[in-house]
Amino acid sequence: MTTKFESSFLYAQVDENDVIMVGFADDEFETKDYVLFQKSSVSNEQDKKLGFDKVHITYCNQVHSAYGDILKFVLKNGLAEITFDSRTASELGIDEQLEIVFSPNDAKLAEVKHYLAQMFIDKDGVFKSEA
Repeated sequence: MTTKFESSFLYAQVDENDVIMVGFADDEFETKDYVLFQKSSVSNEQDKKLGFDKVHITYCNQVHSAYGDILKFVLKNGLAEITFDSRTASELGIDEQLEIVFSPNDAKLAEVKHYLAQMFIDKDGVFKSEA
């Protein structure tokens, strides 16, 4: 099965702590449904031992979050297709497949693509952009 939701707001930036953040939300200000991907661009050996060098994913609530394994992330014009391993999907409370539909003309799409490429730079074959 596949978990699906529509996003009307895309978000992408690197914060002051060098954390890459990419988000998809149903609304910019009155957000109910969202998925947020975060990854530090700097990690040390302790981070690696604890799994904090992975992407942190939040789905609609901090209760549904995990430092998890994303097996595939395909970004298309108007669609993001994400595949999680079973443990990560279980921790997020969703199916292993997540589809996010958004406007293919969203002005933030280029930034989202750029930051996702940075997020997965050390994971060959995980991120693919068709946008």
